[in-house]
Amino acid sequence: ALTRLSWISLTLRPHLELPPLRPSPTLFATKPNPDRQPLIFPRTMVAVNSRGGGKLNMKQDRVVVVDGANVAYAEKSADGAPRVSNLVAAVKLLQEKGYSPIIIVDASLYHDIDDPKQLDGLLENQVIHQAPSQTDADYFVLETADRYDAWILTNDNYEEYRDDYTWIEERRVPFMVINDDMVLYGPQLEQAT
Repeated sequence: ALTRLSWISLTLRPHLELPPLRPSPTLFATKPNPDRQPLIFPRTMVAVNSRGGGKLNMKQDRVVVVDGANVAYAEKSADGAPRVSNLVAAVKLLQEKGYSPIIIVDASLYHDIDDPKQLDGLLENQVIHQAPSQTDADYFVLETADRYDAWILTNDNYEEYRDDYTWIEERRVPFMVINDDMVLYGPQLEQAT
């Protein structure tokens, strides 16, 4: 059985076949999906490409690694908690633009997020991947982007990592979330299409 930490080994062995995605009826967005329709995402990372089937082919699929905690905190809930709906909005927007998102979050985010049950469903279905507890998720975001030659959706500048990952500024895609709407500052993304 796959665990939340399985994605680490999957990045090292991309030929693995994963079990089929089990849609969860509890996966709803809070605001971006006002009709409360179920949000069923294809599995990201090694398992499914942006077209909803097959393994990611890094030469053909356009991958964006998402700094999940950074996105969740971009627009907070009324009580100041990071929002799952920001993560859902990022997945939807990137998939609409033809990208395969890989979302990585800190283990601590689960305790702070506005809807832990929804986050748990996204983790279980591997829409989102959780870094091991007591580790720096930024490392996993950068290492995954490096291995897949991918863009990074984040507002973090990763100053402490710039010597090891000299490409950060070239591949970093800043964003804003305004009233549940995600806007990418992505001239780089447009040039890559």
